[in-house]
Amino acid sequence: RNIGLTMYIKPIVIDLGYDDYDVLRSLHPNEFVSLANDAGMKPGHSTKLRLRLGISRPRNPEAEDEASKVDVLELVGKWIDVRNIGVGKVLECRKVWNHLVNHSYHIIDFSYNSKNFQTSSL
Repeated sequence: RNIGLTMYIKPIVIDLGYDDYDVLRSLHPNEFVSLANDAGMKPGHSTKLRLRLGISRPRNPEAEDEASKVDVLELVGKWIDVRNIGVGKVLECRKVWNHLVNHSYHIIDFSYNSKNFQTSSL
């Protein structure tokens, strides 16, 4: 499918040898970053391809620490990147009061990545 990244066919397929879509989709997030760098991809193009392949962002401990300080109710209506699932829009959030037993419950629309609606509990 054409997603406007044809300029990267030569560096990705011919130069680096990634000629199988399933192999690209199976890359670990850190491997994808290396591939994008080796192919000379612009940051926006790299993100576009990463999202299309369904590859999550590499872990960022600093960002995760900052995210843990956010009031979960502020996430409703915002787009978030959920590790190992992809980018989705938070539709609803139910805050819990007993954090030792339960986590907050979010309903997230991941249809941007997969055309299917699924929910995930964070």
